[in-house]
Amino acid sequence: MKIKFRGWRTDGGGWVYGYYVKDPIGKSRIYWQPFEEATSNTYHFITPESVGQYTGRQNIFKDDIVDVEDGADGLPEEMKVF
Repeated sequence: MKIKFRGWRTDGGGWVYGYYVKDPIGKSRIYWQPFEEATSNTYHFITPESVGQYTGRQNIFKDDIVDVEDGADGLPEEMKVF
């Protein structure tokens, strides 16, 4: 399984999904093609604070906040994914 990430584009274009890289000058980017096929047109700069790693469960990424049903009272409860 390939490790997938997601991040918020610095140009305000929304979420981008793919391969996370922090370049030598400290800029974060997500490539949406494998590196061997990558060109300068296959990545977006992203805000580092928004980076999340795919957890393997549905569409949930690390540091997401999700609603879960509490077993005690059946009410939804917010939880952060680690």
